[in-house]
Amino acid sequence: MSSFRDVFAYLFATGLRVSELVSVKLKDIGFKEREIKIIGKGNKTRIVYFNLTTQKLISCKSVSKGMRRNFMFNRTFFDQLF
Repeated sequence: MSSFRDVFAYLFATGLRVSELVSVKLKDIGFKEREIKIIGKGNKTRIVYFNLTTQKLISCKSVSKGMRRNFMFNRTFFDQLF
């Protein structure tokens, strides 16, 4: 299960909206470029960038958690938050 610290680290480092973070899939992340492709409001695609610390956090999470169904976070985790 993800921690609050992880969620806030991603939100702070990328500027993503919570609804966008929930929809991030592994295939949307460019580790080499340190970027995430997001489909945001109005179905517009945008690219957000993240720093090296966030890259390490994403890499650890993707390896250790196996990313069920390729999503970064489990939606039920967010349901508990909000």
